[in-house]
Amino acid sequence: MYVIEPGPAAERTRGKRVCAREEENGTVHIEFDGEPLVARAFPKDARLHQGAIVKNKILGDTLRLIQHAQLQRDQNRLENTRMTLHEDALRAMGEPGLPTRRKDS
Repeated sequence: MYVIEPGPAAERTRGKRVCAREEENGTVHIEFDGEPLVARAFPKDARLHQGAIVKNKILGDTLRLIQHAQLQRDQNRLENTRMTLHEDALRAMGEPGLPTRRKDS
């Protein structure tokens, strides 16, 4: 796997197929429409776990924002006493006088 270095040539290749050739001596050339692209081998190490990469400060701040938003969403759901359609149907079949969301006909 190879990563194409950012630049104008790389932008033109987005979503398109490129030509990759390997010579007898092992060097790899990647081209698009006859124009060479600057690329580097992607070091994929199977021993590396994603959890070990999380030491990025920006990622940590983003994860804290997401966690806060999720906690707020959960709190709002707990405070909302709106009945589900299933609960509404059960109440409609139950005792007379129980509140429902249906309008009486």
